[in-house]
Amino acid sequence: MAKGKKKAAAVVSAIASKPRPEVTAVLALLGTVVVGLSLASYDGLGPDGLPAGSNLMGVVGRYTAFLLLQLVGLASGYYLALLAVLGLIWFTDDRHDVTLGTLAAYLCNGVLLAALLHLGAPQARLLGHELGGSAGELLGGLLASLFSSWGGALVAAGLVVLLTVLATPRPLLSFLQRLGRALRAGGHGLRHAAGWTADLWRATRARPVSPTAPAPAATTPEPEPRTRRNRTARAAPAAEPTAAEPAPPPPEPPSATPATNPPRPVEPIIHQRPRIAAASTTTASPAEDRERSVLANLAQAMRRPADDEIDRVIEAARAAGFFDVETPRTPADAPPTTTPPVPDAPTVTVEKPPAEPTNDTSAAAAPPTTADSAPPEPVIVEGPRRRKEVRRSGTLAAEPQTTASPYTLPGLELLADPPEQTTSISPDVLRDYAAKLTQTLKNYGIEGEVREIHPGPVVTTYEFCPAAGTRLSRISSLENDVAMAMAVTKVRIVAPIPGKNAVGFEIPNPTRETVFLKELLADPAFAKRGGMLPIAVGKDLTGKPYYSDLAKMPHLLVAGATGTGKSVFINATLISLLYRQTAEQMRLLLIDPKHVELIAYDRIPHLLLPVVSDMRKAALALRWAVGEMERRYHLFAAIGARQLTHYNQKVAALRDGTNPANPAPGQAVKIVVKGPDGVAREVAPATTTPPPNPDQPPEKLPTLVIVIDELAELMSVAAKDVESAIQRLAQKGRAAGIHLIVATQRPSVDVITGTIKANFPTRLSFKVSSKTDSRTVLDQNGADQLLGMGDMLLLPPGTSDLLRIQACYVSEDEIERVVQHIRVQGEPTYDESIVAEPDEDEDGEDADGEDYDEHWEPALELTLRLKQASISKIQRHLRIGYNRAARIVERMEREGLVGPGSNPREKEIYADRIIERLGLERTRHQDDPDDRTPASP
Repeated sequence: MAKGKKKAAAVVSAIASKPRPEVTAVLALLGTVVVGLSLASYDGLGPDGLPAGSNLMGVVGRYTAFLLLQLVGLASGYYLALLAVLGLIWFTDDRHDVTLGTLAAYLCNGVLLAALLHLGAPQARLLGHELGGSAGELLGGLLASLFSSWGGALVAAGLVVLLTVLATPRPLLSFLQRLGRALRAGGHGLRHAAGWTADLWRATRARPVSPTAPAPAATTPEPEPRTRRNRTARAAPAAEPTAAEPAPPPPEPPSATPATNPPRPVEPIIHQRPRIAAASTTTASPAEDRERSVLANLAQAMRRPADDEIDRVIEAARAAGFFDVETPRTPADAPPTTTPPVPDAPTVTVEKPPAEPTNDTSAAAAPPTTADSAPPEPVIVEGPRRRKEVRRSGTLAAEPQTTASPYTLPGLELLADPPEQTTSISPDVLRDYAAKLTQTLKNYGIEGEVREIHPGPVVTTYEFCPAAGTRLSRISSLENDVAMAMAVTKVRIVAPIPGKNAVGFEIPNPTRETVFLKELLADPAFAKRGGMLPIAVGKDLTGKPYYSDLAKMPHLLVAGATGTGKSVFINATLISLLYRQTAEQMRLLLIDPKHVELIAYDRIPHLLLPVVSDMRKAALALRWAVGEMERRYHLFAAIGARQLTHYNQKVAALRDGTNPANPAPGQAVKIVVKGPDGVAREVAPATTTPPPNPDQPPEKLPTLVIVIDELAELMSVAAKDVESAIQRLAQKGRAAGIHLIVATQRPSVDVITGTIKANFPTRLSFKVSSKTDSRTVLDQNGADQLLGMGDMLLLPPGTSDLLRIQACYVSEDEIERVVQHIRVQGEPTYDESIVAEPDEDEDGEDADGEDYDEHWEPALELTLRLKQASISKIQRHLRIGYNRAARIVERMEREGLVGPGSNPREKEIYADRIIERLGLERTRHQDDPDDRTPASP
């Protein structure tokens, strides 16, 4: 017994100490299968940027494929092959030992291959991932920055060869020789296999058909190879006359009628689309001819088992009545002299292949003859076309607002007439594109049909209704594939269209249509649209003009790469405002860091300042705008108004005294409120607040529009001050009548910060370079798929649904004519104090430090809490100037609340005195609240 135990222990020890390469090989091959199935069943990224769909390997497989594709992209196939090769080596050769250096070389080769993929196609995507993954993008970008794209690819390829030589135990030349011999052997084998297949096919085609000894009519012939010649020969015995005479050879079948119906020669047709066979010139009944024709075409279609061909043949058989139960005709019922024709519907439906979408409208496919043979055609929804009316219009459709000054708004004659529209697409071409889109999606396993087509000025939207059970993540990941199949630059997929059970495919038109500003301003819809600051934005996807009101936005953030139409849009926006607003109704503050974009509007009476190009002055102008906003709110409170429109109405009533809805200044107002018990009671009377100066009633306030052409330049000079000013203006400026239009060509997170973006509910993006920039501006992808030249996505306020719009175009000559018309009507009145340098004591410090300071008590409480009298901490916590904080600390020293000393830590804090002083101050304020001398602002 003891010997048996010792023997078993020895065996176990030997097994544990002996390496088992088979175990490693099995694990490697198992990992190969698991990873391979995970990659093969990966469905790509969803709209949230995470892996979507199901996977054969479950959650582990889905995230394994996601990590591999995210890290190395297509190079994950290299690692999969490497794992399989190592498993086979370990399984077949137990003496082969893979060292750590060899394994590291192979792993580095995968990263280099990922870099090569990125350098070869930096913009390509696979299931939402980079071709080279993150590692390929990082290494490829580094190599491209050092050696250029071609040089980096050459260096990466050389490193791959070098690492392969170092990792291979045998010389590279011998390996290449063995590889060449293997390839030559494989080529010889393929050539022999192809020759053998061709000989077999020729032998099958050359098999003779016996023309003699025809089988009886009731006997089924033996099956022959399915060719056109054999089908004709097989049909000949059933068509022979009853006379006992030798049958003619197959190329010349006997005629069932005299010379009036000569036989049709039958030519062998090879490698063509299936078609309905010609009617047999025999004495068979029409039902037999129809049955033989349909069966022949069904057999020919099944030789190439395409679903659409079989469906068309079955529909043709149904149209021919093949599936109807009917009594066979007798010979007397058949026509005496003519052969029954084959129905037209099966012939057209089977022979005509699906038309490829081309620009030639004459090549469109003919409509089917039956209602059940093809799906319904998509409906083309045409948009409005108004260019002819615009050319005849010479005045502005909007009525100018009445003002006291003799100011004349610009007329439409200052704008150039748009050319006649010649870029419309024919309906046949649109339907061809719809058919091609449907077939492309079908190739990727997505069934459905296009229901509606909406042509637009630049893109056409195809509303595709997928079959039930289709995941939208599969469709949304096919942007690049559909663009390649449709031979266009970019395709944007909206999955789903808001409010519809369809997916929108926005495909660029062959020719673009330019949207001119004049046709939008001349539209009656622009006149009927109310609002304080109407803007002509452009045309939507259906060609309908799109307008908006800056007062309701109430601020607009514009982003886009250089040359995508951002500056043209800002010019069109300013011209739209100048066509509706006078200098008394609207004032402009233009900030142009580039010195050239907005300089054309200089010296118009709407400007508060000349176009600001100095960044320091721009920061001061924004700071002034914050102060102007606070001043307006004080005026609103003094007159009892809540917003600018209400304030101007009250000012007008106070100045003319004719509005009975507003009581006279100081007049009591009775307010009666009905309580819960139903009894009406009069509450305490209130009086309307009189104006600050009854002798001089207040003036109306104009709307203030601030335009910043390039925010990135402004943020680079004074980021903290600019961000704080923009934040305050965006939060409180709407009611005060102050609106911002901020544009940038660098939509990064350090320019469009979270604070700025959160206060701009209306955001607009032209084409950007990456999905990251699109998400920075719009919080979702899509701007990277735009076409440029005015193509933009608009995020309206209060919604997350994007609108694709083609911005309107206004030329420099048109801008110059409009601006010149405005300049001749008056000179601007500039206020240079807006950009004046602030005084040192502008924070509201008093010259007399003993006067009451609203920050005195908070400073005492802060000193008591921190046990330090620090000037910097008081300045930072109370948000006051340095001089004011220093005077507060000096006052503490004079009153004996803190000890002397230059270092805040050396100053002794007398807590009892501070507490006593705080109590006295609060008691004094409660007893005599008017005993305060407020600090000067």
